[in-house]
Amino acid sequence: VEIHHADIVTKDAFWEVESVTIYASVLDGERVPVVDGNVARVFARYWLLEDDFRKQQAREKLAGRLAREMFAPRRRIAPGDLNQAMMELGALVCTPKNPNCASCPLKNDCQARRAGTQADYPVRTPRKAVPTRRATVAVATDAQGRVLLVRNSKGGLLKGLWELPTLAPACAHVQVFSHFRQELSALRVAEGAEFVDPEKVPLATATRRVLEKCGLMAPGRKAAR
Repeated sequence: VEIHHADIVTKDAFWEVESVTIYASVLDGERVPVVDGNVARVFARYWLLEDDFRKQQAREKLAGRLAREMFAPRRRIAPGDLNQAMMELGALVCTPKNPNCASCPLKNDCQARRAGTQADYPVRTPRKAVPTRRATVAVATDAQGRVLLVRNSKGGLLKGLWELPTLAPACAHVQVFSHFRQELSALRVAEGAEFVDPEKVPLATATRRVLEKCGLMAPGRKAAR
């Protein structure tokens, strides 16, 4: 099989072809750099790269730089040997925690070592906080054991599934008696709710879990979503 540099660095799932890259460089002498987690960590510290190498674009960018600077034809070292050496350097010396900089062959030119910022690289972009959506739902049954549910008619993954109806504020009332004061908060049930046998309709996952916790359904049945 003939493998070319461009075939590797432009693939959508770039990190999934690292093993192919290794074989290409070792067996065929292709000047194609491997950019696994170990190699990315080595050069993130060596060059003080601010990229997040969990992202494909950052890995491709580093691969391009390595191809130009480390794998240039003027360098006589075999590409396969260089790839293996960089991977082992990251795995055994330039480790994620407590790197053994004293024994690293790149220590004299490593910018992170000079600055004492090895622990800050590679950079990891903070993940976005997952938003929380809160709702108050009604759990009501009739004399036949059916549950008050509403069918989702909106688009998206839950379309067509049955859910517990949400409750929205309707009004409030205060009633004063001779010996106590009563405050009432009325909630309006979502339109379209009806009593349904939950075992006979496709339920949203959250609805099934709530009904299980309320003892209205036996656990174990797989929910639709």
